[in-house]
Amino acid sequence: MSITVVKRDGTREPYDANKINLAIERAAEGLDDQVAWVTQIASELELTLFDGITTQQLDEAVIQVALQNVKDDPAFDTVAARLLLKTIYKRVLGDYENDDELRELHRAHFREYIHRGVDELLLDSRFPELFDLDALAEALDPSHDGLLKYIGVVTLNNRYGIKARNGQPLETPQYFWMRVAMGLSLNEADPTRWAIEFYTKMSALEYLAAGSTLVNAGTSYPQLSNCFVMEMQDDIEHIAKSVRDVMWLTKGTGGIGLAVTKLRAQGSPIRSNNTTSTGPIPFMHTIDSVLRAVSRGAN
Repeated sequence: MSITVVKRDGTREPYDANKINLAIERAAEGLDDQVAWVTQIASELELTLFDGITTQQLDEAVIQVALQNVKDDPAFDTVAARLLLKTIYKRVLGDYENDDELRELHRAHFREYIHRGVDELLLDSRFPELFDLDALAEALDPSHDGLLKYIGVVTLNNRYGIKARNGQPLETPQYFWMRVAMGLSLNEADPTRWAIEFYTKMSALEYLAAGSTLVNAGTSYPQLSNCFVMEMQDDIEHIAKSVRDVMWLTKGTGGIGLAVTKLRAQGSPIRSNNTTSTGPIPFMHTIDSVLRAVSRGAN
């Protein structure tokens, strides 16, 4: 049976095994017995194909084939990470042939990325006026992506990377590191120099900020604190305020430790209405529901 692939624009083309083999070969570059890698992944991929598979499904299928072999050889993780990076590059920057073209695409599209993020109210509006965007673009080094394991690439892309209002990914890993670096440098006397300093350390994995900083730095919601310790008082107004505070901190991806030991025990008398307390458990369930309901994308 002949297999056709549905491209992103809706057109169809015959499945080209050689194109896939070349992609796997590039992903396995520098690893021992490169031919064996290509042969194994390509042969296992053939079993998953079907007519009408989309290019996105095909990309994901190749990655999953590599991942299922990690148990036999950890080097498959490197292949999977490189394959995933390539799909991210293609979606954000477009096609490229070699590392030099990839680096040039990073530089060429950086200013566009910043301005689109600002226009869509995703990035800090001060970015274009405070930073030398050309100098920052020149500092970008996509070769540092090779330091990331597969789970690292997945986490940066799914958890921390910014998406446009239409859901299109806006950030490669290096754009992400630079955006965070810019967010941390906004109040410096020379923000461009310090952004490059931060970027150099973070992209080389020599320094990593906490999770909330990685999510929010440089965005229009720059909440950088990571962990909060709260105490709920035995007062209905303070309980309500605590629920509100949990909602706002959760929206900013802050980690929360909440003490409820001040709440009276179940069955304790309430003088104001001559009833008895339900105890802390129902309020703990309320907080749990709030944590589940409010996400990073809440309004």
